[in-house]
Amino acid sequence: MEQTERVPPRSLARRGFHASRRGRAGRSSRKHPYPIYSMKILLICASYPPEFQGGTEVVVKAEARSLLAAGYSVQVVTGSNEVYEAGVVCEECVDGVQVLRLSRTAEEALAADWIHPRLTDLVLREARDCDLVHLHHWSSISGDLVRRLSPLVPVVVSLHDHFASCPRFFRTPSPGITCPPPGSVDNCADCVADAVPELSRGALVNLLEERTTSYRAELAAAAEVIAPSEHVRDCLARELGISSATWRVVPHGLCREFASQTREGSRAGPLSVLHFGNRSRIKGSLDLVRALSHESGIKLVLAGREVEPGFDDLLRQEAGSLDLEIHGSYGASDLRRLARSADLAAFPSQAFESYGLVVEEALALGLPVWVSDRGALPEVLARAARFGCLPGGVLPAENPRAWRDALRELVKDPDKLQDAIARVPPSVRTAAQATGDLLDIFRPLTTRSNTPSP
Repeated sequence: MEQTERVPPRSLARRGFHASRRGRAGRSSRKHPYPIYSMKILLICASYPPEFQGGTEVVVKAEARSLLAAGYSVQVVTGSNEVYEAGVVCEECVDGVQVLRLSRTAEEALAADWIHPRLTDLVLREARDCDLVHLHHWSSISGDLVRRLSPLVPVVVSLHDHFASCPRFFRTPSPGITCPPPGSVDNCADCVADAVPELSRGALVNLLEERTTSYRAELAAAAEVIAPSEHVRDCLARELGISSATWRVVPHGLCREFASQTREGSRAGPLSVLHFGNRSRIKGSLDLVRALSHESGIKLVLAGREVEPGFDDLLRQEAGSLDLEIHGSYGASDLRRLARSADLAAFPSQAFESYGLVVEEALALGLPVWVSDRGALPEVLARAARFGCLPGGVLPAENPRAWRDALRELVKDPDKLQDAIARVPPSVRTAAQATGDLLDIFRPLTTRSNTPSP
């Protein structure tokens, strides 16, 4: 659990953000909780724990801790879901990482806007004595960060989703609407119209075209662009109509620390299926319950945060006679405990996922994994293949019958499950290893010494 020290929110007008980092008016003169080293890295993200924790937030948190452990000075600047009448900033220390949390005003939170000069200026002030900026996301801050920062400091952009081409982040359109081909935003206007009812359709189309042009310019201004998977790299480049020839692929790696957990032999009782992570329709949670409803030889365990109000009640209604167990938010120790009683993990996501942290976590816990055929999930599972065979399987998304038939087959033929368990890799790439790869990219971009001082 995060240890957080928080300075109460104050309006920017009262706070007086004017000078450089240390000795700034309105800024505490307290000593940093870690020594100042020669390479200073600023991480920028849309949100950061403990306010919210999804996949991107887990990755940024793991990178920050790995950089600190390697002896680099790190600060996080994050947006916030909180909206205040006046601009508010919170200074926090989260697990030893200095975090500056910026909230938007009501005007800045309007759905039609993606560039917010006030917030960009605050980020610029934080970046002035940094050697490098690693931008993980623009949303909830501003869509011009790379262009404004790059004359001052090298900016590396990591892509976590399709936000640069899609205001809905994941190219999961509203019912009855299909995503348009590259170069067109007509269907996009219909998809997001409800969020901006004050705009005519023509004005919305023009705005979306301007947005696409703006994010193309953002990526062009970056010193390096990184994607966690070939899937998101290729898709986003195609959607924006730009080349990804110079973009790097750096898989995130395992962001939680798990003790080695191997499985031997068969486990008594019904087939136990574990599904964890944020719980919602888009993650396939409802599809999985519907697939297994009334299955007497299977138990389904769900763990994670309910992100749609009333969703858990719906799952229970749809479960029929299925042995369904639902848990809330979890930590690493909770997940280890649940995994010890499980036979496999299942992630039937409907989303075109940019990565699959939960896949790596399940493998690290010794579980074979079945995933949907959407996004990067099959790619992440394929990287763990042994002897050319997957430690699990790939099944069609939004097809409960296919999932039911595949899991029934494991009940009928336990040897197939044992074969999958035997193919689970003995180790999984970690976030610390990924940070090492990132540093290999960062170092050539900095003009100052980038070796930690003794």
